[in-house]
Amino acid sequence: GAGDIKARIDDLKNEKESVAVLLFQVKDDKVTIAAGIKNAPLKAGAWIKEIAPIVGGGGGGRDDFAQAGGKDASKIDEAKAAAIAYATLILQGN
Repeated sequence: GAGDIKARIDDLKNEKESVAVLLFQVKDDKVTIAAGIKNAPLKAGAWIKEIAPIVGGGGGGRDDFAQAGGKDASKIDEAKAAAIAYATLILQGN
């Protein structure tokens, strides 16, 4: 469930000095998205708000952790591309 995806992000944050990660999990046509940030200029809540609507969902959270649910798993590839594009822009300082 959503606990698994959060645990994975917590693990990554514990392992690394600096991390920006956004994970997708699909189960029964439902999409769970979670974002985790540690010592990086991205804000998890803002990142999720940018990506969740692509998969027909919404959500948000804190600067360091956020999650959202969506109902259109067919748009995952599009959402992944958008997530990378958004992160790249922010990390380049735009």
